[in-house]
Amino acid sequence: YAAQVGGRAVTVDLEPANLEVCRRVTAPYAPVVEYVASDSVRFLREWDQEQRGAIHLLYLDSLDYFEHQRAASEEHHRAEVAAALPALAAGCLILLDDTEPTGEMLPGGIPRFTGKGARAVPYLWAQGFALEWAEGGQALLSRGAPDRMRR
Repeated sequence: YAAQVGGRAVTVDLEPANLEVCRRVTAPYAPVVEYVASDSVRFLREWDQEQRGAIHLLYLDSLDYFEHQRAASEEHHRAEVAAALPALAAGCLILLDDTEPTGEMLPGGIPRFTGKGARAVPYLWAQGFALEWAEGGQALLSRGAPDRMRR
């Protein structure tokens, strides 16, 4: 999509070996992709809007969601969105992977989620984001989108 609309994609991974795999898989799109070896929270906290522009789509899929590290994965995703907030465009989307509604509701009328976004979704909700949809293990939130889908 970035190649079609003159945009830019940035992919961040702590492991350089993972970035090498990404480079091979995305080779046809390399002119519009920036590959960064870094801790994602630190990278997002240090995002330079003057150099890179605002973030319009933030896709988060850090860490695995295994039984022994669920809390760490949930907190990492919350920390990523908190770090990214100052760099997000007024109208933006955040897509969280491995995140599903439980069927329960939290105080304030937001669905409870399980998975990597279990802490990020309520955090974003409190920051004024709206839940657009959640299915297939992903949850999409927006800020500044048309009022067609709101709380």
